[in-house]
Amino acid sequence: MLGSPMRTRAVAAFAAGTLLLLSAIAHGVLGWPELRTELQSAGAPADLTGSLWAGWIFGSFAMAVFGIIVVDMAIRLWRGTAVALLPVAAIACGYLAFGVAALAYLPPSPPLVSFVIVGLILLAVVAGANKRT
Repeated sequence: MLGSPMRTRAVAAFAAGTLLLLSAIAHGVLGWPELRTELQSAGAPADLTGSLWAGWIFGSFAMAVFGIIVVDMAIRLWRGTAVALLPVAAIACGYLAFGVAALAYLPPSPPLVSFVIVGLILLAVVAGANKRT
């Protein structure tokens, strides 16, 4: 039972959800202070820095919420209960599209590549799930 396809998808979803949660923490706790320092060094006005802070922290919270949704799906897959595919499919497509677009525009970096990796993992999980759920 442990090696069943549904359990394999559950483990992959749990890993992706954990990455989402950890990246949300890193984004807010580590990323913002570094960006704020760069903005201050560049002489950015306080109102601009404040507006960017609001968007940045909202992004961190959104990443955490996505992680919770994915971990919930993983737990349900593990238990063999019905799962809603659309929320995780939307997260997967959003992460993949953003990652590909960002990599087309910016120099490659681990955070940008992680968007693509998480998106691909989640697409694989959703594509392999029972289509009746």
